[in-house]
Amino acid sequence: MLISFLDKDLRYDVQSDGDDIAFAMNGQWLDHQLELFDQTYSGTQAQLIAWVKIPFLSTVLDTNITMYYGNFSMGSRQRILDM
Repeated sequence: MLISFLDKDLRYDVQSDGDDIAFAMNGQWLDHQLELFDQTYSGTQAQLIAWVKIPFLSTVLDTNITMYYGNFSMGSRQRILDM
């Protein structure tokens, strides 16, 4: 799944290299790859483009994932994905 958005919290509350950005579903970490993380996209917002590997998508139920960030002691959870 491709995730792309602008956000003011990512401008200030994330490690400058995005290492503390992580995604989870049902308590399990998801493989992901940051395509672009530009913390200085504008004076008030950062830009994030990331690929997130979703193990299963239902045709009848919503699929909810959670994005985590703001842990300045966290190492990268990023994994290069084979597309």
